[in-house]
Amino acid sequence: CLMVLVIGVPCLLAYAGLRLSTTRLALRGAHLEAHPGFPVRDPVVVAYSAVTGLALRRGLSGWITGAGSLVIERDREAPLVVPGLANPDSALSAVSERLAALGTRVSRD
Repeated sequence: CLMVLVIGVPCLLAYAGLRLSTTRLALRGAHLEAHPGFPVRDPVVVAYSAVTGLALRRGLSGWITGAGSLVIERDREAPLVVPGLANPDSALSAVSERLAALGTRVSRD
């Protein structure tokens, strides 16, 4: 138990810190870039025209802290999940506004 406490807990804290510091969502002119965080190296580029739906997911800790995940549903590919956003409501509204400005219809859950 002591080995798990000495080795496991610092490794999990380092993993959580790296994931938190590398998660981001950037809205560009014709596409959005979502980086799901560590260990993924490159961001995922999604054209606004390929977005078919947006949703928020929150776990128990998300309801307590206000954090959550933004789920971006796409035409022909698996949904993209951007986890660990500190303010997912503002991210959802920003993406929705950008899509509305471009005339793209999406479903919001």
